[in-house]
Amino acid sequence: MGTPLQIEAYDRQAQTYAHRMGRLTYEAENQWWLDHLPGPTGLVLDLGAGTGEPARLMARRGHRVLAVEPSDAMRRMGQKTAPDERVTWLGDALPNLPELYRRGVTADFILINSVLIHLRPAIIPMVFKRLRPLLKAHGRLALLHRQGPAPLGRPMYPVSVDHVLNSALAAGLVCLDDKRVGDTLGRPGVSFAQMIFGK
Repeated sequence: MGTPLQIEAYDRQAQTYAHRMGRLTYEAENQWWLDHLPGPTGLVLDLGAGTGEPARLMARRGHRVLAVEPSDAMRRMGQKTAPDERVTWLGDALPNLPELYRRGVTADFILINSVLIHLRPAIIPMVFKRLRPLLKAHGRLALLHRQGPAPLGRPMYPVSVDHVLNSALAAGLVCLDDKRVGDTLGRPGVSFAQMIFGK
């Protein structure tokens, strides 16, 4: 997920990122996708899992989580700060996700949190074509998409919400919910689209 330069930026900032994600309001801020989780026997994919805050949140609710993260430092931090036997960590990356495909993984729920901004707009349609087979027939895909200026030291591409939405629909996904929200951290010019997709 992202170029080697982008992944290296997350490697350098893993410690800072882990501290920021541990804020007390995190669960309330993410209720929009938590409401769509399957029963506790379902498999959940967290693509671009970072240091694992969403993965641990889902594990606490009884879910088996496959946390996929290309940054070695982020994965190590996630395993170190709050290990959980229900969370399995895997090094893999969009757009192709070769390791997930090699293992034949299909999931009841997929979370993609501010990841597509690290991919060139031209390959976003291919991303959704790769994601759709990973989602079970009645599964849900929750996507948080950031808009606004990139933070210093973390390169991002200008991927519009319309481009994301149209690419998902062209790949055969159905948009079940689509909302725009402000930034809970108060960063100037930053906003988010919260989207839920099904098949």
